[in-house]
Amino acid sequence: MPESGQLQIEGVITDYRLSPVAPVSSGNNLQPDAAAFTRLTIVVKANYIDNQAPANSFKDKSFSFYADFPNTKDLVQVQDQLERTIFDQILLDIFNATVATW
Repeated sequence: MPESGQLQIEGVITDYRLSPVAPVSSGNNLQPDAAAFTRLTIVVKANYIDNQAPANSFKDKSFSFYADFPNTKDLVQVQDQLERTIFDQILLDIFNATVATW
């Protein structure tokens, strides 16, 4: 159908999480060990419909990427830049999985 376009892509964020990484020993049995960095991971689930070559279509394919930041910074300080970096990579991965084969 011409009004449907040749391809359709939709996606939804299914995970947005912070995880401690790079543990550093406190060197003191009375203090717990800490992490030097925190990892922000974002997962997007995408659906792709290729009306020209339906065999290329996929449903519920997950794409994820992460970025680390030092624990000396608060998430609010680095959130915009981290999200931009992560989403740039996820969008590139989705592009490569879809129209890059045209």
